[in-house]
Amino acid sequence: MSAAAANTGNSAAAAQAANLAGWLAHAETNPWTQLATLASGSAGGASAGLFTLNPSDIPVSPTWCKAIKYLVTLNLAVTLPAGGSVTVSPFFPFSSLIQALTLAGAPPWNQLEMTAWYLDAVSRAQDYDPSFAGLGEYSPVSASASPYQDDGGNWDLGGLVPGSTLTNSGTAPVTTDYTVKFTVRQQLQRRRHLGFGLLPFGDNENRPQNKLILAPTTGSNPEQVPFINASAGVTVQTTAGSQASIVYELMGLDGASLPPGTKGTPTPTASFGLQVDAASPSIQNAGAIQYFAHKTAMLYEAIHHILVNDNLPIRADYFALWLTNVQQNSRWEFDASTNTFQDYYEMVHERYQRYFPKGHFLADLAGGEIPQFPNATPLAAQMTPDVALAATLGISPTPAMSTALRVPAGTTMTGAYARVYSFGLVPVPY
Repeated sequence: MSAAAANTGNSAAAAQAANLAGWLAHAETNPWTQLATLASGSAGGASAGLFTLNPSDIPVSPTWCKAIKYLVTLNLAVTLPAGGSVTVSPFFPFSSLIQALTLAGAPPWNQLEMTAWYLDAVSRAQDYDPSFAGLGEYSPVSASASPYQDDGGNWDLGGLVPGSTLTNSGTAPVTTDYTVKFTVRQQLQRRRHLGFGLLPFGDNENRPQNKLILAPTTGSNPEQVPFINASAGVTVQTTAGSQASIVYELMGLDGASLPPGTKGTPTPTASFGLQVDAASPSIQNAGAIQYFAHKTAMLYEAIHHILVNDNLPIRADYFALWLTNVQQNSRWEFDASTNTFQDYYEMVHERYQRYFPKGHFLADLAGGEIPQFPNATPLAAQMTPDVALAATLGISPTPAMSTALRVPAGTTMTGAYARVYSFGLVPVPY
């Protein structure tokens, strides 16, 4: 490339950055809302659990969506036969909903339980958990206790406590009604000062479509269903009034937003869109390290793991990020056999001012890696297996990058697996 061409490219990039900065500085955030309703008698699932959206379509507007918030009310009837029992998922209420988004006819992510977005939310801020009580008269109390959150908005689990077991010790079936209110947020824009992750709502040919689904109300995967370990005859169904307000946080400009004398109207470019992958690799042997390869052609931001055995989350005793698929090339590792595993929890608390849910292990490459990484550039700690993308971003590719966990030796293995959520960025044409 000639010097003149390089200068032209640099000038164009600088102009694009200045244009985006001008737009971000003056864009106004305005909400647009869909009402999602669900018929009574639903036990969830792809068909029976599908919410009806009103309006059904997201309107075309010259705006960009930076986040989607769900204000949910679920009215549930839980019927326990005589001697029956069922356990509330430890990840309830987030595990009760599935969401999918389509853009330009293709999904940025497939149907995915809201548990992933809950874990994303609590790892993007210090001392934050939407399920904790607010700072009102009764603080601090757990949102699952009574009285409920009085400053935190839409939150009331109606007496259901995540991880607890409901039991009917009587001789006749018992039905109990619960009203559950909660909020969950999908943060699309991944950098405050950049357009990464923003979704365009202004192209009629690429109109986004949202889909909200009640997960099957009982099952064996705690991160994907609201109730687990249901005995025979247990039913959980919706009653009238189950709904969700879906609030799209839209950013846009109008003439009044710009300072007097502004030449032209700034327009944003996202450059990178958000992608979320999910997988559930099985784990066969306790006491053996299991690694998970990450091969998606994206810039990895965060990799969340939920370690599950016998339908419940459990603690590991080894967690690591490997540059390849062998332990000798670990970027960092926490290992109980070398008395370093507890350091993981201490570093989590140091970084986030809280502990994560039991069984949740996070490799955070963008928001403050565990362990902390001295960023020389905004992308220095991030990784991608894609050689071309790495060259574009000026980082080294890691084609065989892996994370690894170990179930403690002596654990009785009953359907053990890891639910792995990978958040990353991919180049987009808008």
